[in-house]
Amino acid sequence: MKLLKRVIIWFAFLTGIFFIVNAVGSLFVDKLLVNRMTDSMKGYSSKVDQMIHPLYKEPEEEGKSNGLSGLTVRCLLDNSTLDLKENFISTFVFTNVQMDQSVIMFDENGMSRLSDGIFALVYEDNDLGADKFKSAVGVIDVSELIKAGEAGKIFSIMETIDDIQLRLDSYTVDENYIVSPAKITVLHEGGQMIESFDFPVSGEVINSDNTYIDHDNEDKIHSGFSLYLKIKDAKRGERKSDRAARQLADKVVFSGGDQNDYDKSYGIGVINSKLSEVRDGKAMVTVLRFRFLRCVFADTAILGAIMTLIMVLVCRYKDKNERAGYGYQNSFNNYRR
Repeated sequence: MKLLKRVIIWFAFLTGIFFIVNAVGSLFVDKLLVNRMTDSMKGYSSKVDQMIHPLYKEPEEEGKSNGLSGLTVRCLLDNSTLDLKENFISTFVFTNVQMDQSVIMFDENGMSRLSDGIFALVYEDNDLGADKFKSAVGVIDVSELIKAGEAGKIFSIMETIDDIQLRLDSYTVDENYIVSPAKITVLHEGGQMIESFDFPVSGEVINSDNTYIDHDNEDKIHSGFSLYLKIKDAKRGERKSDRAARQLADKVVFSGGDQNDYDKSYGIGVINSKLSEVRDGKAMVTVLRFRFLRCVFADTAILGAIMTLIMVLVCRYKDKNERAGYGYQNSFNNYRR
């Protein structure tokens, strides 16, 4: 009975520690990350047209944009997961956080092919002094790309080799500037070919020798332009943040004029930040889901171990005193007899 009582007390203390750690961690993550990241997503509703209804135009002069630069921003503001872990210690100080980002853009006429998804930029290296963001061709729908087995082979190469380029030798592009690869050649940064892959496509095929898929070779953890990370995100399938964003988009009403609604909710090892903006007949909804349950478990384990050690020492001390008192009582009774 004594052991059961102590186990119940130990479990109650451990549960209390868990919820205290979760509360303190939530406060820390909220102040350090949630507000800052949410604020960085505000204001883009005014630029929705450039991102979901881009219009191509011939550059007026060398180095100028071709009108599709909004696609670059769309690739950055897509459905992604950002892992903020830096090192082993970050798990214990609540900076080992994974942020699921889901963004939906649309207007009074409804959704477009660019309203929701995971996108990778396609650009021309035209040697005209324009950077890749000013010479965009379109975007690849990464969720569609991974349905082809060849995408898995390219992913395997990116896992083992960092300094690569992805040349798009042939492709199709539709009216929404969604690019479907017909042939991708993987190159070393120096230009040496590693391997080429053919993809099934339908429609008019465009051949090129200077078109590339934007891919950040140097950062496979944090970059918003890493095709490697985008493929990993697409493989995860639908996330809770994606469902929440669609539910939020269904509630948008344009007849009420400009709106700016913000909501935040807390759970066990998670904070959900929901932002809904409507401006001039255009809307953008953003859901950021911050996950740090591993931090809660790690700190609970440390504090729980300390608490367990203290309880063991206290219980041993108490048991020792009880045994000593019992022995003294027996000696006293024997003396009286």
